[in-house]
Amino acid sequence: MRYPNPRYDKGPFDPEAVQTWLPVVRYMGGVEHAILHLLYARFVTKFLHDQQLIHFEEPFTKLINQG
Repeated sequence: MRYPNPRYDKGPFDPEAVQTWLPVVRYMGGVEHAILHLLYARFVTKFLHDQQLIHFEEPFTKLINQG
């Protein structure tokens, strides 16, 4: 959540930048590589959504595995 605005200093992440840039439209990667990113990203995203800090429930709208 820091990538859209890494210089934001009023909280853990910039809500306006997150609203504009996330969720990620397409994530592509190899099975072994992408599976842990997906696991971690989904856990953090679902937690932040449950805390009503972000508006989306899934970090990626489309996942494409290669290999």
